[in-house]
Amino acid sequence: MRMLAYASDSDSRGTIDARIPEGIDLHWLAQPEELSSQENARGLVLFSRRWPDPAIERLLKLFTPRPVVLIDMTDEGHWHNVEQPAGVRLTDLNELEDQLFQLCSPQAFSPARTLALLSARNDFDGALVAIYAAWSLKKRKSGRVLILDLGLPQSDVAAYLDLQPRIGLVDLVESRDQLDRGWLDDKEIEAVPGIDVIGLRAETGLGRISAQALTSALEALESRYDHLVFNLVGMQPSALLKLVATRCEQHWLLADQKSLSLAAAMEMAHELFEQGIRPGGVNLLLAPYSREVLPALDSIEKRIPLPLRGALPWIPQALTHINAGTLLPPPADLLPLMQAVERALWLRAPDPWWRRLTHRSA
Repeated sequence: MRMLAYASDSDSRGTIDARIPEGIDLHWLAQPEELSSQENARGLVLFSRRWPDPAIERLLKLFTPRPVVLIDMTDEGHWHNVEQPAGVRLTDLNELEDQLFQLCSPQAFSPARTLALLSARNDFDGALVAIYAAWSLKKRKSGRVLILDLGLPQSDVAAYLDLQPRIGLVDLVESRDQLDRGWLDDKEIEAVPGIDVIGLRAETGLGRISAQALTSALEALESRYDHLVFNLVGMQPSALLKLVATRCEQHWLLADQKSLSLAAAMEMAHELFEQGIRPGGVNLLLAPYSREVLPALDSIEKRIPLPLRGALPWIPQALTHINAGTLLPPPADLLPLMQAVERALWLRAPDPWWRRLTHRSA
């Protein structure tokens, strides 16, 4: 992942370089003016020993809301005492490596507490991914999971699970002040034990929803549920998508092997990056992927500058189980699909060397 860095004094570069995690390609800016030619950078590291620092202030203004890690080495911690633009993470040298890992690694925040599934083209059924992601979270974690199904042109999760929706997103938002008082308790939204589903009803009424009201509702849901899975597949870039996406820890971009599908995934990624979304959380999920079709996996990884989250098999029997309402618990012939979703969801950081040594010694 390509990131930029700038320090007013060049003597600091070696100190920063020594703390850059593996997988980050750090490019130093000699002057702030060079920023305009670095459009594909995913983040910016700034090192400041003085206050005020006009060059640092200019870079902050130009780069945000894309993520910036600002290392405040001023004597009085001046940058900490100034209100910073959205996207700025203040840190010191000792925490720099951890900050960059959380910012850039797809293994951070795995499994995600809030997960968004996105695709502007609808080349794969996002409802299937949402269902099996929720099942995996419920199976391996305690607590409750909510699938908020905003997929377009239809939100199909409830229908796939033989659930008759009684409320939708608009009802949820309009009753946001009652969510912390048990308003959902008697609503028939549980598809299977531990997994609730809320979608878009036939008359969506989305035009009546304000950003403030939706934010308030999402905050209440985050308090009620242990995990939220947002199916946004089919939704074009919009104010609604932006608001929901900015609250998520991970963003899986669904694409198949068509060039058009992969290009659309990159366009969506750029939309997210411009909103300041954590770059390590914007991942490509090949859905579906077949070894018998070109381009091959290694070719896609070289071509698409996004972390590859996983590859889902196409299993025709899924259609039979959708029609029969037998997707959960996962039937034997759909286990490869379920397991592929689970591997993507539970992606883990490698064990430190000392932990691997301990395991071998034991």
